[in-house]
Amino acid sequence: MSNAKHPYRSIAEFQEAISSGKTTVKTVTEHYMEAIKDLDPDINAFTFVNQKALEDAAKLDVSPTAFKMVSLRNSAASSAECRA
Repeated sequence: MSNAKHPYRSIAEFQEAISSGKTTVKTVTEHYMEAIKDLDPDINAFTFVNQKALEDAAKLDVSPTAFKMVSLRNSAASSAECRA
């Protein structure tokens, strides 16, 4: 982890922390939901925040297969965006 404000420098670092059991998807989601709550009133960058994000994160923690599928889907989407 790089620091308390931004714990992961990359998606790969985040995925490694989850896969190795160093953290959970829910813990990371809680961190970023709190950051959004603290920062957004000043920067007004978020037009939508999933209010079920913690519930969704907990589901991913229960099913490692689901986490891998979401990770792969997001990686594929990122690759497609880069090619566009």
